[in-house]
Amino acid sequence: DCSIIFVIIKFVFFFTSQTGQCETCVGMGLQNTTDECFLEFMGLPEKGMESCAEYCSIKDRECDENTRCPYGMFCNYSNGLDGSEVEVIESSEDPWGHCKYCKWHLQFCFIKNLSPRGLAECLISCDNFSCTEWGEASLSVNGFAFDALHVAGTPFVTSIKGRLVDFGFSFGESVTDLDLNGVESPVCLIERGGTFYHRKLTACESRGGVAAIIFNDIPDEPLYAQLFSNEVFNTNIPAVTLRGVDGLELREKNIGDTATISTWSVGNACIPDCSDDIECPENMYCDYDYNGNFGSCHSCDEHAEDCYFSDWNLKGAESCANTCGSKLEFPECKLCGRDVSIENLQNDADGDVCQFCPGGIAREYQNTPFPLFGDETRCIDLERYFTRYYIPQDARNCELAIMYNFICGCEGPGYMKANNEAKRNSLVWLPRVTSIISFFGSSIIVYDILVKDKRKQKKMNHQMMLVLSIFDLFGSIAYSLTTLPMPKEDYIEGAKGNDATCTAQGFFIQLSTIAGFINVSLSVYYLMIIKFGWNDDRLKKFRIWFYVCPIVTGLAFAFAGIPFYTNMILWCNNGAKWWPEIPVIISIIAATAVMAAVCVHVHKEEQASKRWRSAGNTVNRDSFSRAVFWQSIWYLCSFYLTWPPYLALQYVWSSGSYSAYGFVLFAGALVPMQGFWNCVAFKRNQIKRVINNVTKSLRSTTLRQTFSTANASGNSNRFSLMNTFKRSSQNPNRNFATADAASSKNTVSGTSTNILSEKSKPFDPSDTLQSGTIIDEAIPTNSPKVALEENSALAS
Repeated sequence: DCSIIFVIIKFVFFFTSQTGQCETCVGMGLQNTTDECFLEFMGLPEKGMESCAEYCSIKDRECDENTRCPYGMFCNYSNGLDGSEVEVIESSEDPWGHCKYCKWHLQFCFIKNLSPRGLAECLISCDNFSCTEWGEASLSVNGFAFDALHVAGTPFVTSIKGRLVDFGFSFGESVTDLDLNGVESPVCLIERGGTFYHRKLTACESRGGVAAIIFNDIPDEPLYAQLFSNEVFNTNIPAVTLRGVDGLELREKNIGDTATISTWSVGNACIPDCSDDIECPENMYCDYDYNGNFGSCHSCDEHAEDCYFSDWNLKGAESCANTCGSKLEFPECKLCGRDVSIENLQNDADGDVCQFCPGGIAREYQNTPFPLFGDETRCIDLERYFTRYYIPQDARNCELAIMYNFICGCEGPGYMKANNEAKRNSLVWLPRVTSIISFFGSSIIVYDILVKDKRKQKKMNHQMMLVLSIFDLFGSIAYSLTTLPMPKEDYIEGAKGNDATCTAQGFFIQLSTIAGFINVSLSVYYLMIIKFGWNDDRLKKFRIWFYVCPIVTGLAFAFAGIPFYTNMILWCNNGAKWWPEIPVIISIIAATAVMAAVCVHVHKEEQASKRWRSAGNTVNRDSFSRAVFWQSIWYLCSFYLTWPPYLALQYVWSSGSYSAYGFVLFAGALVPMQGFWNCVAFKRNQIKRVINNVTKSLRSTTLRQTFSTANASGNSNRFSLMNTFKRSSQNPNRNFATADAASSKNTVSGTSTNILSEKSKPFDPSDTLQSGTIIDEAIPTNSPKVALEENSALAS
């Protein structure tokens, strides 16, 4: 009986005035001899070695059905023979054997080459070693949290603080020589290896430690540690484990800092062992956590993503996924990941492996939520998923994760390749500016129809432009907010909203597509006017259908999209794939088909008109149709400048292309501008008149400056002419005609060259400068005769 052995040990130590810890022989027998009692790594004093050899001797301890082995051991029922002689052993009427030590996992029962009866005895006697009260833990050092696991079998504490001390391996001389008396509430930082967990913990406790942290000797592997369910192993200090890389970081940077540990129970449980030979109970899977050969069983009643983000090796993940039917599913949306199943995982690298965070995740980011892969997925989970299962670099999930890896403090391209603050601000402000321009454009149309010229309210095309502009105002306001309504948890530049504000923005943006649908109604209106010759009064009888179809369709899709409005980088919009764009595609096709029919009709009319005019007719029969046609073409251009870019942007996101920064910026600037283009089409005649007036004003100013210069140079010629006239009047015999002709020639050549060249152009009745004004400004009439002759020369 094991308890008798422990009592005897206690009395031996008591009567010899020696003290020590009661320990079991469980875990020994690596060589199936008591020689291990004398090995250095056991760290036993001389008396302890003798006690160990005496009470843990197995080579002479026989067992049978009446003589049972002590706790932690089993009878191999070998009859003193090798396990390969199964037939001889099984045929024995009085089987017996030797006591063997239970190992820490039942899989060792299959390795020992036992007889069938010995194997059964091993599985029965050693099965209760995995029963304990399980818990969870948290650890922070100087406020930084670490991913810690509770050491099963150690006590639970609400919170305990202490100074971190380097405790080495905690065995042999390193323990004896380590003095913790000068440290207030020491927390032992212990490296895995060298001896048993309970020995490390008792060494820490015996030297005044208040808690222990054991870190793995494998850098990137978590450490699952458990003390056997025997009261002699219980310690009075809590203990947690860490990955090797975290433990080394603490040893290097945080010795002497304050560590805070909390542990709490999640209930009593026996965690069954498992392997290829040992199946888990129903609704449980094997994690194959020990070298991929055997492990522990876990319940399927956990989160589905645990199969992929719990750091199991591939075999464990396969067991989890196959047993529990686990599949990591994402909604069907433009910026969502692809579903993950066991077929997506790989044993080794096949091409380039996804480098989610090339420099590694800093500890302050390890527990940061990564929203794109589930609410409970952390940065460290995602890093393990991509590296452990060799996810290819070109996988969509990899591209999407890298696009947002800045959430985890990693170097990366950023969303839509906006890898610096200037690019991210451009994605926010350029669409915002164009949205504001569009808002003013739509406002001008609404003001012009409702206030400035109320007569336009009677025309059906103006009525449709009014309704179209009102819906575009909704869209312009929603677009102008850009990233502001997005949830701030999405880590997008400028995001300060929540799910509700994002949904509201998406709803009004979707509502603004009604403006695009009314564009189709406007195209049909012009088709009926130009091709079929309907007038406004006749079309008004069917007016309701020009509004009902676009508005009902737009409202239906706006309300249907409420569950799907989400972050779309530039603004919140319907994130579902494909179906939200169906009415836009139909609108583009319909508007194109209608205007194509109008163009064909106008072309035929023009050909007929040319033949009619060639026959000698001079009246322009198709001027009205041409005017209406060009007005419709302008509205179609505003339609094409808005909705095809919108559709292309949705296609880029739906197809999984996340690196087209230039195109996204370009399309994002064009999409909100329909109000501006509509305003240009609506006011194009006024805009044309303003441009003509400005051009003529500039031309008039240039001409005036030219004639002013010419007038100044012409004065000298006229003075010479006056002197000649004066001398001629004094000498009546002089040939006045010669002087007059010369003066006329000089006047024409010196003063009127620019005038004649200008007037050689066709006459423009809209010119503000008439020919009489030009002549009067160019030549002052100092003498009636001179003026008459100069005017005669100019006239010629």
